[in-house]
Amino acid sequence: MYNERNEGFSIREVILKVLFFALFIIILVLLFPTRCSLNTNDVDKIFNENIKTMKDAGISYFTLQRMPTLEGESKELTLGEMLEQKLLLEFKDSNNNSCSLTESYVKVTKDKEEYVMRINLKCTDKEDYIIVHLGCYDYCEGLLCEKIDEDAESSKPTTGGNGENIGGTNPDTPTQEVVYRYKYIKKIAAKYSDWSNWSEWSTTAKTANNTTEVKTNVVETKNQIKTLLGYKNVTVEDKTKPIYEEKEVEIGSEKVATSCKEFGEKKTTVPTGNYTYKYSDWKVSRDNVEFATVPKDTETVKYVYDYAANTSCGDCASRMVTVYDIYTRTKTKVTEYKTVTEAYCKEYNYETVTQTGKVKVLIGYEKKTTREPIYGYTTQIVKTTYYSFRTRTLTPGYDLYEWSRSANDKTLTDKGYSYTGIKEKIS
Repeated sequence: MYNERNEGFSIREVILKVLFFALFIIILVLLFPTRCSLNTNDVDKIFNENIKTMKDAGISYFTLQRMPTLEGESKELTLGEMLEQKLLLEFKDSNNNSCSLTESYVKVTKDKEEYVMRINLKCTDKEDYIIVHLGCYDYCEGLLCEKIDEDAESSKPTTGGNGENIGGTNPDTPTQEVVYRYKYIKKIAAKYSDWSNWSEWSTTAKTANNTTEVKTNVVETKNQIKTLLGYKNVTVEDKTKPIYEEKEVEIGSEKVATSCKEFGEKKTTVPTGNYTYKYSDWKVSRDNVEFATVPKDTETVKYVYDYAANTSCGDCASRMVTVYDIYTRTKTKVTEYKTVTEAYCKEYNYETVTQTGKVKVLIGYEKKTTREPIYGYTTQIVKTTYYSFRTRTLTPGYDLYEWSRSANDKTLTDKGYSYTGIKEKIS
């Protein structure tokens, strides 16, 4: 009897303990839910927010100057480098762990007419990537922006190597509404200013047009006009044809050196005919100069490569340019000299010599007959046109643009705006 009572008591005690322990576990789970309670939608939501943060930081970092310049060339920025450069703040995955700083990256590759950006994110809960196209499009506010593909199936899932859903809407997640903004335009008509005051009268001709009004005043004056009546013959001396006669005259006397009384030597420096060149130090003449082709160095100019970049693509046609710093130096020609010793006469013996010669003496000029005109005067009426004008300025018309969240914004249409038919996806 003792043994039976002892065994029955033990079984009941064990059952009570098991029930109590199970109840305790249930209470703990209800009071303190673990991260395992996160469903797939929560993981995807956190992952999508993190990868969007990386995408926005990558687009802001990769300006035109930081883009690859050759087709097929790529440039990469890791998550660790983004954090070092303060492009974004550190984020956590659904497990509250940091994502890989080296295997999470933004990579940009140069395509023919645009850039392809791959954003790869590797975390403890998920690894995935998205593809973004960048370029110079009509709707860009700056040089580059993200390509908007309104016809793309944004909700179409993409799978990676592990077969997981990538870059799309989870089938179990409710579809997020796509938000657009709509572009409106208001055309401002051209307008004229008020007319200016009339100018002073002037003989400078003016032509009337939309911005210039002209008035004229014709004034008649009587002028005495010099008129040719005829000619008369006149005989005069031709000063261009003098008449000379030669005469023997004593020119004078002078002391003439006949011999050298004392010799000396003198040394002079003369050029040898040979030359050398001397160059100054290189100095920066201009920096950051753009060239469409590679420039060639010369003796006095050299080009130091700086960097290469695409030009502004405001007309949506980019082209490669290289940027150089220009250095210059001067080239001086140096003549070589030599010393030459020459003998010379320090003192001469002189004698006085009387000189005579023939000289030409002007005795007159040749005669010539010319015809001189005979003038008279007649009265002529001359009409002079005077001009006075006034002007006004034309302010050209222009377009004002506004964005709205509605394709039928009454506030904007009441102000004179109209919808252009252009829309952009915001989220």
